[in-house]
Amino acid sequence: SVPFLNHLLKCLRKKSSDKIIIVGGPATFFFETREEFDKGLIDYLVIGDGEIALYELLTGLKDNGKLSLLKHSSCRVWKDNLLDKAVCIQTPKIMDLDSVPPPIFEEFNLLSYTEGHFTLPIIFSKGCTRHCTFCSDVVLSRPYRCRKAENVVKEICMQLNRSSNINTFRL
Repeated sequence: SVPFLNHLLKCLRKKSSDKIIIVGGPATFFFETREEFDKGLIDYLVIGDGEIALYELLTGLKDNGKLSLLKHSSCRVWKDNLLDKAVCIQTPKIMDLDSVPPPIFEEFNLLSYTEGHFTLPIIFSKGCTRHCTFCSDVVLSRPYRCRKAENVVKEICMQLNRSSNINTFRL
């Protein structure tokens, strides 16, 4: 929820005022919802598919925390309000999900992320196949995109070979 996020942001800023805070997820997509965020505590908002946008954001950040994108960047960058601290960054939707390399989690202590068992997320699709007239997420959920089954199986096998502790994948 937005109130929880704002509370969490205050706690993070109090603990580490010099750290860059990046917020993403479905709630960032809509201007009206972003207006509820305490944008004085957020440095960057990743809008929409985050894989490429987050990569370009992290590689484009200079030592001083200012964003400097390369000329070939596919990112759209703006502020909802010129007085906002938070900068919005968005790339086009990823149409070929198989073009995105799978996460390898090498910098994470995955044992800290157990849910009673060792679980890893696997993205095999994005979007929705239904066309419900009442759906408010239509801009987020279309078009439906999916990975090839053999690539999902390869990713599962790769993760299992990397760690014998994995016993569940979250789809």
